[in-house]
Amino acid sequence: MRKIFFLGAFVLVSNMMFAQNMEEATKRAEARTEAMAQSLQLTADQKERVKQLLTGIEMKLEAANAEPSFTPEQRQEQIQGNKDAELIMLKDILTAEQYARHEASLKPSKKVGAKTSKPEMQQKATN
Repeated sequence: MRKIFFLGAFVLVSNMMFAQNMEEATKRAEARTEAMAQSLQLTADQKERVKQLLTGIEMKLEAANAEPSFTPEQRQEQIQGNKDAELIMLKDILTAEQYARHEASLKPSKKVGAKTSKPEMQQKATN
């Protein structure tokens, strides 16, 4: 009987934590959408599509970060793959001018396929 109680309590707490993480992901997506809407002057349709895209991406990132079986390299691969997919999908939502402004505002490591090698990272740290 105790085992069943503890198992039920564990499932309940796990579900509550998952729901909280997803709520945080949704809030991050909404904040990013608002920032993009202002900086890129998105239309109402674009804003809704960007919000849907970013919500999905944020949830995938949250899931990748929470996956206990991933090595740090696998986790980073998942995160970079989702960020690359986000930029590719944004091309279909934004105008060419909006996308160019968005891409110009990104740090080099966030651009599609951008990877900083360890020697480059070490060199940046020493400079």
